[in-house]
Amino acid sequence: LTKYTIEIYPILIISLSFGLLSIEKNKIKFILASLFIFINLSYLIFSNDAVYKRTRPEGHKAPIQLIEKSNLKSNDQIIITFFDIDKFSKYIDESKGYKYSSIHKYNFHKIMFEDNEKYTFFQIIKDGKKYYRNYFIQFPNNHLKNYIENAYIKHMSSGDRIGVIYLKNISIYTEKSLEKIIQDDELYKKSHFIYLAFSYLVNNILYTFDKNLELESIKRNGDWFLAVYKKK
Repeated sequence: LTKYTIEIYPILIISLSFGLLSIEKNKIKFILASLFIFINLSYLIFSNDAVYKRTRPEGHKAPIQLIEKSNLKSNDQIIITFFDIDKFSKYIDESKGYKYSSIHKYNFHKIMFEDNEKYTFFQIIKDGKKYYRNYFIQFPNNHLKNYIENAYIKHMSSGDRIGVIYLKNISIYTEKSLEKIIQDDELYKKSHFIYLAFSYLVNNILYTFDKNLELESIKRNGDWFLAVYKKK
């Protein structure tokens, strides 16, 4: 079912009910009502396309499925970007022993920018493009690079892995396409700050890991990606 079908579904149910009530013969009413219930129950039970069985491309279940199918082991670190970890809590199996952390839409500015106390979160969301354009030009971002090295890489031993979860329809720009946008006033004006910021964040994280670790795999599930790095 599409989201538009779901929106009109109550109207369809009401229309069907009125239609059944308008039928004078009870036997026909019973047969049609039973048929409707049977078809719906069959769909829910047997169809793999039933709504509750689906994994939405940008849904919170998709990245956890990637992690479960990866080579990550107990005590390996996992960085989730854009969303806070709480959003994934219903899908996370804590017995696996992964060490989760997140750089999300409410704390990214504190990690990514040196003058992180200068503006409030709401100021950044409103005018971040004006405040941080000069930062976006800098690649790599040394402040962020130092944070990643000290918070994660420094604590890894040989054989340890770390995973980076990112949403491709948020972190949409590559390093080169982001550079092109930042240098073009018209393109920059049209671009959404969150897309710019999280593309810049993910590009810097992956760059730092590429320089220090061995890329083991990049896998996709819907709009989510999991990049796994290993320390030699």
